[in-house]
Amino acid sequence: MKGRVVALDLTGRRARAALMVDGRLEDLVTAPADPDAPTHGRLYRAQVIRKPGKLGGAFLDLDGTHHGFLRDASTVREGARLTVQVASLAEPGKAVPVTPNLLVKGAFAILTPGRPGTNVSRALKDGERRAALAEAAEAAMSEARDRGMIPGDTGAIVRTAADAVPPACVAAEIAALAERWDIAADRAAALDTARATGTVGGWTAAYAALIDWAAPLPDVVRVRAEGPDAVETVAALIPDRAWAARIEDAGRRDPFDEFGLWEAVDALARPSVPLPSGGRLVIEPTTALVAADVNTGQDLSSAAGPTANVEAARVLVRELRLRGLGGQVVVDFAPMAKKERRRVEEALRAALKRDPIETVAHGWTTLGLFELQRKRERPPL
Repeated sequence: MKGRVVALDLTGRRARAALMVDGRLEDLVTAPADPDAPTHGRLYRAQVIRKPGKLGGAFLDLDGTHHGFLRDASTVREGARLTVQVASLAEPGKAVPVTPNLLVKGAFAILTPGRPGTNVSRALKDGERRAALAEAAEAAMSEARDRGMIPGDTGAIVRTAADAVPPACVAAEIAALAERWDIAADRAAALDTARATGTVGGWTAAYAALIDWAAPLPDVVRVRAEGPDAVETVAALIPDRAWAARIEDAGRRDPFDEFGLWEAVDALARPSVPLPSGGRLVIEPTTALVAADVNTGQDLSSAAGPTANVEAARVLVRELRLRGLGGQVVVDFAPMAKKERRRVEEALRAALKRDPIETVAHGWTTLGLFELQRKRERPPL
């Protein structure tokens, strides 16, 4: 199917969301098996339980079961209570990295409690458009402060996706985000009164996907969900009439099956990814890192290595995203002359530029491997 298709299956214990572009699976988000597990973006009212001097950080009790690690804890003391946000996922048995720099994300805007000011994405170049969006955002923020929904030191960021909607949509979303923050603050206050810790807010896996997929506008959003108002609830997540008009109720049909997504999901369980030239990219997660290897297949010519490597560089980032893989990634490209490395690296960096997950390309090692450090935002598939 041509165009952009969003498939949502919100039934059962594990919600799933998929984005398909021109018939190809482009992104996939699945809720964790444990609904109580810390997920990227979740907010906690936590308490500092230990500050090991040598680490310079602090261990926090997040909810009585899970622990977090705050890297820079120079300004907090043991026993202090604070609201933190999950910055990335942790390996099994390790404390979850958290941050006090909170983000309340929407499709078109982000609230920044504790960091005042209204900023518009630098990717929006049109001066009049930037001014109109900033004015709408500032007006919405002012109203939210007057109503006591957000403190005075809360700021806002207008996202690049806001260029696709009227300024009124940005204002409406800021009002909704302010209400979410107000609810989170009330929950935090209640936990403080009870001298307890726990989650106070955040977003589900499906919502996290939708706020990043809202622009450009999908051609169709197919939803299978439980409850009579499920489709209306999904429509209300993004305050844009054009978005809401694209949402269709899948009824009892599985939208993943309807769009042939299960075959693509099943392929992600296999380590080998075929390349157009006949080679293959093999991705294998280990305890310490994710190893990726590029093979040229049956082609043994001198041009086979550079060709396969450029192809692998173009698909590697997408495959890591779909498989939910992060941490240290080491790529063993097929043999090629050093002068070919620049072309491969340019293809890889172009793919990273389009990827929503923060990744640092560290470059080539003395052994000719390429190293990446990728943020752990999603559980492995």
